Amino acid sequence: PPMGQVARFSDITGQLDPSFSLDRRVLELGCRSLIATFLPGPRPLGSIWFASLQPDVYVPEDEETILAIADLVSLALQHERLFRKEKERRQRSEALETLVPMLSKALDIRDVFDQLSAAVGGILPHDRMALGLLSKDRSTVRIHAYTGGLVPGMPETIPLDDEARDSADWSFFLVSDIRREPGCCTEKFELMKRDGIRSMLRVPVRLEGEIVGGLNFLSRNVAQYREEDADIARRIADQVALVLSH
Repeated sequence: PPMGQVARFSDITGQLDPSFSLDRRVLELGCRSLIATFLPGPRPLGSIWFASLQPDVYVPEDEETILAIADLVSLALQHERLFRKEKERRQRSEALETLVPMLSKALDIRDVFDQLSAAVGGILPHDRMALGLLSKDRSTVRIHAYTGGLVPGMPETIPLDDEARDSADWSFFLVSDIRREPGCCTEKFELMKRDGIRSMLRVPVRLEGEIVGGLNFLSRNVAQYREEDADIARRIADQVALVLSH
């Protein structure tokens, strides 16, 4: 049924298709009457349904009841989601604090880049991590540090297109699947595809307020990163910037 509406069946058996696992399970349980509705929310959460072994059990008055139950279940799920997000945020903050002693002693980010990658892998999983620094005229980007070895065939200096060169300020760059993203068709992306990279997250590295490069997290999993990950990625980039400023 559409959101906020209820589906009610006096006898569901004639409308189920045993080729679908859920329908087959309902038939195996011997259910006859069924009433169901979607859980309300800003995004799909699922559905809730009640079934009886007897036909003609649910009446129109039961529709208000199941809608009220759906509201309560949806509220509980959203509270649980917020609790999980807050717990994850705290865990990530604590993990970042452990980076400070290591990075504060480093004079060259390349000396600790593998350690940094290993340390943040638990809070922002990746198969490769790379730091690119802009040239003074912002016409090229040089791969300054990387983990897992340089992507085969990838030049250490990459020319920037006009759009990237003119972009004086940006927050993050997220690609769920570089094989399907229309803009990911340049040579560097083709090399990444051959290496098995599917998704990426890039955040700016700033020195004295100016963007001097980007920190890249690369994964062989599709849709590895979400917009919410950009915040922790920027905080990692801030730590990298501290080392670059030494």
